[in-house]
Amino acid sequence: AVEDVDMWVGMQMENHMPGAVTGPSTVCINVKQFFFNQKGDRFYFDLEGPKSPFTAAQRSTLKQCSLARILCDNTDIDQITKNPLLLPGDENPVASCDEIPEIDLVLWKGTEDGASAS
Repeated sequence: AVEDVDMWVGMQMENHMPGAVTGPSTVCINVKQFFFNQKGDRFYFDLEGPKSPFTAAQRSTLKQCSLARILCDNTDIDQITKNPLLLPGDENPVASCDEIPEIDLVLWKGTEDGASAS
């Protein structure tokens, strides 16, 4: 009976949603968990308002950064795909690290009084 199926087994047996590698139950759980992680983390980069750890300009700069850029900046690689979590191909070409936009860190440099630049 349906009531006797373990949740994990049931989620693995669900038909995958279009464009997804999981079924609707797993997608729902993952989306809810990401939402709770994002909204519950006071240091999440996209948090706006008086408790935000970043200025609007800093948030805008962070949104322009990519995992590819972070990997280029912190490893010895010269080339990487635009989306390093996906295999290279027509939709995800390999590019030189020089072609990946850099993050402008000037907004994080302190001023003489130690305050963050804004």
